Amino acid sequence: MGLFDTIMNVTTRVNDAAQKGKPEIPEQPISNYNIRTAEGMRQYAIDCGYGGKMGEKVYLAGYQVILESLNPGEQVLTCFHGIYNYKSATETGGNCAFVVTNKRILVGGKGNILTGKTFYAVTLSNLTDITYNVFAGAGVITFESVGGNINYALDNAWARRVYNKVMSIWDNVRQSSVPSQQIRVETSAADELKKFKELMDAGIISQAEFDAKKKQLLGL
Repeated sequence: MGLFDTIMNVTTRVNDAAQKGKPEIPEQPISNYNIRTAEGMRQYAIDCGYGGKMGEKVYLAGYQVILESLNPGEQVLTCFHGIYNYKSATETGGNCAFVVTNKRILVGGKGNILTGKTFYAVTLSNLTDITYNVFAGAGVITFESVGGNINYALDNAWARRVYNKVMSIWDNVRQSSVPSQQIRVETSAADELKKFKELMDAGIISQAEFDAKKKQLLGL
């Protein structure tokens, strides 16, 4: 067993023991925090049980990378931190901060002299699935997208909380996109009908042709 796996197993046992007999950590409203600062993002994640207190400087640097990469109008919905792209005990992307906005999943890390800062973004509309697995005592969340997969790993209890939160956000994003698509389709059909009605009124097409086109557009 590698050092990372040993640490994750010990951390999981300690956290499980600490949580016995204690109430569930309540989720905090993100509006209570100044999430336009790295300190506010990290504190929100800690208070919600989306990451631990260790590695303060590393995670603050990661959150700062993300802050500098936010687009105008992009709304931060949740923050968490842990291991980026865990593949094995000796192969990970290091400790990174993660932020989910109304548009993207963002990953930021301090990096090192050789690699520089870590930054990666996945557009929510490109997500195809979000899966959860337990490996060597760690909870691993994989974000599958058309552009490739990334994952987040941490203590199983924390990772499970993050998974539930992210799934809730993704479900809301997918549901909110359905009505807008329907409106666009209905508007397009109405515009097309109006054009063909004008053609019929001008004598360019017959009533029968208009009726046939109407059925086609409305799917009758």
